[in-house]
Amino acid sequence: MRLRPRRSLPRRISSVGERVPRIEHRLPLGPRHPHPTRPMRTQGLRRIISFNWPKFVAAVAFIIPAGLIVRTKGAGSVLGGLALTGAILCTYFVIASLTVSWWVYDRSGLHRWTWLQPLLPVGTTRWALVHAGFDEGGPLLPEVLGSPATVVDLSPGLRHTSPSLRRARRRHPASSTVIADGPRLPIADESLDAVLLVFAAHEVRDRSQREALFEQLRRTLRGDGRVILVEHLRDATNIAAFGAGALHFQTRREWRRVAKLAGFAAVREIRETRFVRGIAPCL
Repeated sequence: MRLRPRRSLPRRISSVGERVPRIEHRLPLGPRHPHPTRPMRTQGLRRIISFNWPKFVAAVAFIIPAGLIVRTKGAGSVLGGLALTGAILCTYFVIASLTVSWWVYDRSGLHRWTWLQPLLPVGTTRWALVHAGFDEGGPLLPEVLGSPATVVDLSPGLRHTSPSLRRARRRHPASSTVIADGPRLPIADESLDAVLLVFAAHEVRDRSQREALFEQLRRTLRGDGRVILVEHLRDATNIAAFGAGALHFQTRREWRRVAKLAGFAAVREIRETRFVRGIAPCL
């Protein structure tokens, strides 16, 4: 079999300074699309602002007059120095709290919930979600753990509720929820493997109600069951981010105290970001 020799195309050498004509026939490249970029998630941040907007308005209402005082009196005067210090601190905590909230609720792996699995009892099949009027679990929590056996709303029976929580309940009313209008949870004895409270337990502000809640949580659990709290702690890290707002949270010592008082044998803990902890009192 003889192969035909490859025909070579005529080559033309252009002279110096001669303009080379463009090639008329080009390869079809098809439509060009810009490289897709991941949209910046801000749903969690927007919720934080919508639930706590009076605090941010108050901060701005302080910063503007403080700036005027510094401008008129001078930073060297006593009044001007105090105004400058207050304005700097106020500005810092507004920026820090919003930045941390965006990072925790929109950018971290918090709401993927797979990080909670080491805290769950082996073979968890029946679990309940308890919230304080606003379900922070989101749609992905059932995808990780399966559908909860029940969802309980504590808020009607609470003696003290924060204004931000009341605004959250009005804007996002809970559905398919059992109301706990009193100290007893509407859950059968020893019927659950786990009970989850996602940013809810700290809303039980009254000490005696908090102790009664943990006794009720223990009553609902089977032999090796666990309560799992997802919480910010009142610690140095959260105080640096949220300032006085971190006083709304409870300390690690308080969660261990009420767990021990209710009869839990141990408390396990896992961290998701520097600002959020998973705390699991175990039987």
